[in-house]
Formats: sequence, structure tokens, C-alpha cells
Amino acid sequence: MSIRSASFGFTKLLRNRPVYAALGVLGVGFWAHTVWKSTNTSRAHNPIFKAVMFHMRHDPAVVDLLGDGIFHDDEKHSAVRGKVNFIQGSADMEFEVEGSKAHGTVRFRGQRIPGSDCWQSRLFEIEGADGQRVSL
Repeated sequence: MSIRSASFGFTKLLRNRPVYAALGVLGVGFWAHTVWKSTNTSRAHNPIFKAVMFHMRHDPAVVDLLGDGIFHDDEKHSAVRGKVNFIQGSADMEFEVEGSKAHGTVRFRGQRIPGSDCWQSRLFEIEGADGQRVSL
């Protein structure tokens, strides 16, 4: 390989800089989206989230408000907001759910009881689309 052919390859590479910049932006965007989705998936599949969903599905007041088949869909509903910290024993989350009659927003705040695996809720409520609230 001569110096002449090496410099030609480098100048050709420099001319394609916008293409490489666009590919870099796409790559970083894909990475950020993947990290965001995995973070939301971990929030929507932790034991606290599952316990909250279980209690809502079996509470008569919530079933009256939202209907049967209460669910949260990552694709259909907005992301689960808040955080759950198992080490510190605290949870603060808000997410949307839907039933056969209506949809609503769930708010849960709680803390783990020291020395046990049980959690105590400080706030557990469902607000329907019409503004009606059910506290659990």
C-alpha cells in the first residue's frame, strides 16, 4: 500500500463524515431507547408491582370502578413512573391501568417493615378517568 492510496482512503472517509455522524446518532438513540425500555420493564415486573396489581384485581371497589380484567400494558400505557428500592425498602410508583369499564391511574407509596419481607402501604389509591378515587 502506498502513501498515495492511504491518503485517498482517508479523504474519502472524511467526505462521508455526515453519514457516520448520522449512524452514530442512530446508534446512541437505539442504545438509550433500549436502556429506557429495560428500566421500565424492570419496574413493571417487580414483586411490588405484581402485588399491587393482584390487590386491585381482587378488590370489589376497584372492580366496580374499572371493571374486570384489569391490566397494564407497556406498549399501550405510559411508562411506570417512580422508583422501587429493595435495599432501602421504599417504593413510590404511579402507573396507568385499564379494565373492561374504564381506565385509571394507580399511585402506590410504601415501605418494607423492618426485619420482614412484608410491605406497608402509606398511599394506595386508584383514580378513575372521571376523577373518582378509591383508596385501598
